[in-house]
Amino acid sequence: MKEIFKDKSIQQNFSLNGDSKKYTKISEIFTTFETNLLDYFEEEFLNFSRSIYDYKTLIPGEPGAETETEIAFKNFQYLMRQMMVITKPNDLTSEGLVTEVIQKQNENLQKLLSKFMEYDVVFKMGNPTMFDRRLFYTFSTKFIQDPIT
Repeated sequence: MKEIFKDKSIQQNFSLNGDSKKYTKISEIFTTFETNLLDYFEEEFLNFSRSIYDYKTLIPGEPGAETETEIAFKNFQYLMRQMMVITKPNDLTSEGLVTEVIQKQNENLQKLLSKFMEYDVVFKMGNPTMFDRRLFYTFSTKFIQDPIT
């Protein structure tokens, strides 16, 4: 889906250039990530795209500890609802009402989208390389201060 420019050190984040033969294959992602890690990504994406009524947080913690904004950033349907909510317009004439609603929705949309883009999500996996310390120490010839026994 993304075209990799092999002769450039700086790449574009996302680009559609029209020639589908230049794009890298989606199968290349399997060489970068283990399939179980991709399954975790898929589970998080499916939770993000789930209905607001079926949404459940995948992060352990106290129930109700997440703010409405945090929930909105973790569920697309809730995010869309938050983007469309505005305060009651003051001008009730037909032209003034439309103009004020458009302006308030635009401001709210820009504010929420910028916050959404700045929202950091960390996917923490304890041992992504599946390093086996016990197995490594059986082959090591170096002195080990605190060996596993």
